[in-house]
Amino acid sequence: MTTLDTSSLTEMQNAILQRASTLKNAAGLSTSAAQDVGGVSSVVDGSKSGGILSFNDALNEAMSSVNDSYIQSTEAQDAYQKGETTDIASVMLSRQKASVAFQATLQMRNRLMDAYKTIMNMSV
Repeated sequence: MTTLDTSSLTEMQNAILQRASTLKNAAGLSTSAAQDVGGVSSVVDGSKSGGILSFNDALNEAMSSVNDSYIQSTEAQDAYQKGETTDIASVMLSRQKASVAFQATLQMRNRLMDAYKTIMNMSV
């Protein structure tokens, strides 16, 4: 059984947050900042309220954003097929954004599951 100290867990968490931020920026999703509260990093909403989001809220927001990009992609593709638009570049760009957002979601899920398994296998 592998044992991890708190510094390596913190490093892993920071690496995951950094990758998530990079993927989020690449996908063109809304930005949020990470704020250090009492030694624990938490997600802070970038809106005017500045309220701290729970993990569940952040996850729901991210999934909603991925779903929205997929819907926009589908609508752009349908409009192109119906002849309502002739801009193939915007259709392909929206498809790529949706694909990147979905791939980022899958990678994040895999990272979170690995972190969860590691934590659950720690000896106390």
